[in-house]
Amino acid sequence: MRLPGVHLITDRRLALDLPARLAAALAGAPPGEVVVHLREKDLGGADLAALARALLPACRARGARLLVNDRLDVALALGADGAHLPSAGVPPAEARRLLGHGALLGVSCHSPAEVAAALAGGATFATFSPVWDTPSK
Repeated sequence: MRLPGVHLITDRRLALDLPARLAAALAGAPPGEVVVHLREKDLGGADLAALARALLPACRARGARLLVNDRLDVALALGADGAHLPSAGVPPAEARRLLGHGALLGVSCHSPAEVAAALAGGATFATFSPVWDTPSK
């Protein structure tokens, strides 16, 4: 599976009409080249699902893939294109079993060993951070 090169990460506090802003951002992108990460850690399941439902039409219209971050249950319930999991979340092998082989599965990693474990467990990709010190963590 080819991984799209552009990953957009949502923050609804910065974009008041997130579905409209996403549609505008995707309008200039080649179809199939964008993954949208729905990353709204403060939302509960119902609100996150409602936001995902609002974003899916823009993603589908432009061939972008929608991943739900940290909430495998919401990704599965809505038929999202996959999930991005925290390093201490659902094990990648279990997430892969639930999502199926066609879904994108990302895992946040914080060491080379975590990257290797994520990929061995069936992750499509791993993100690695922090690379430099950050004042927020």
